[in-house]
Amino acid sequence: MRTADQPRAAPRWARHLFTAKEVEAWLNAGLRTGDLELAVDLRSLGVPPEAMGWVIRRETVLDRIRLRSYSARNIADMLRREQLLGRGSPS
Repeated sequence: MRTADQPRAAPRWARHLFTAKEVEAWLNAGLRTGDLELAVDLRSLGVPPEAMGWVIRRETVLDRIRLRSYSARNIADMLRREQLLGRGSPS
């Protein structure tokens, strides 16, 4: 948990209508406080914070963002193709 980052992030994230619990969820999922725009885009595309830990073909969603520079749109499209959006964690 990144409790040290949370107080700094909260005011900026609140301007985008994130609650404190939502900020905590995104930070716990692996996003950084500077990933606000990414979180805004992911949320608008229906991607939940817990999706960051989902493993798709041996690679987590967060790794695809960090290591392969996937955009929020790339992530949402991939999760739709895999039929994972709106269904919870993959089995």
